[in-house]
Order: sequence, then structure tokens, then C-alpha cells
Amino acid sequence: MASDPKQRKKLRATTRRRRRERQKQKAKRRWRWLGLLSPNGRFFVGAGTVATLVLAYYAFVPKITVSSTIEAKGLFDAPLEVKNESILSLHSLSFSCNLNRAYWPSRVGGRRNRIQSTASIIEELEPNESTTIVIPDAVRSVIGDLPPASGADVDIVIYYRPSFLPFHKSFQCRFVSKQVSSGGFLWIPLSKSER
Repeated sequence: MASDPKQRKKLRATTRRRRRERQKQKAKRRWRWLGLLSPNGRFFVGAGTVATLVLAYYAFVPKITVSSTIEAKGLFDAPLEVKNESILSLHSLSFSCNLNRAYWPSRVGGRRNRIQSTASIIEELEPNESTTIVIPDAVRSVIGDLPPASGADVDIVIYYRPSFLPFHKSFQCRFVSKQVSSGGFLWIPLSKSER
């Protein structure tokens, strides 16, 4: 061991320098796998994080479809199928039906009736599960004692509560009836541009 104070001071400085160098090397080794932290790497990590969050949102957002595949003899008897296409359950489902217009073969224009009727469907709809709904009697009774209508235009609004939210959301679609060759009726969906 050096007895000279100058040598001791020099030795302490050398020891401190070596210790700092060892700590720097450990830090470099620890973060070596994050070599992406260059400016380009930061951009890709940030873009990847944003893309992951957007995809996660679209994976968990509720998706409902309403379709009609079964024909019926009566105009308002054709059922509509409501399907949960999301990965989480939907709760407290109900729907409302607005009759926009009814048509008769003897009339040129048709009769406008803005009638709304709300009905409950089911308490819970599991993922990829479906249920059927029919136009409520309150809407059918608008036509009253007139001859059977040959067509109708209705708005359907489905109200539901997603599993992870405390409030209700809604999904709206519009259908017109079509008489098929067998004489029965089927509901045809209208796109948003046709509404």
C-alpha cells in the first residue's frame, strides 16, 4: 500500500474512475437490447404502441348486426335476427321500431306514420349469440282496418349496455319490406346512403 499521500490520492482517483467505468458498462449491457432507442427506433416503438391501442379498441368495441333471412306470410311477421359479433357480452337489450311508411297496391304514394314502439328483448346476449325480434303489435295496429299493406319502411334501434360500460349505447338500422316470389315477405336492409 502506498504510504505517500500523493500516491494514495492518485490511487483513490483511479479506483473511483474504474468504479464509474464499471457502472457505465453495466448500464450499457442492461439497455443493450433497447438498441431501438435511436430516433428511428423511438418512432417505431411509438407507432407500434399507438397501433396496439387502436386495434385493442376495435377488438373490444361492441358490434351488432341486424338481418332478415326468414320470410313470413304476413308483412310484419318476418323476424329480424339481432347478433352480437363482439368479444364481450351485451346486457339489457331492448329495441324500438319506427314505422316510417306503409304501402298498399291500390294507393300510389303510401301512408306516412311516424309511430314508435319499444320492447325488451333479453337481459344478456353472449358473444356470437343471436336472438330474433318481430315488429311490435303497436306498430301493426297503426294500419288498423285498412287492407293488408304490401310494403313498409321501418327504423329499428337496438339499445344495449356493453359489459365494461355503465351506460347504454344504441345501434340504428333501416329496413324495407320486399315481397318474394313465393308470396311471403322479407326485410331488406338499407345502407346509410339509401336512408
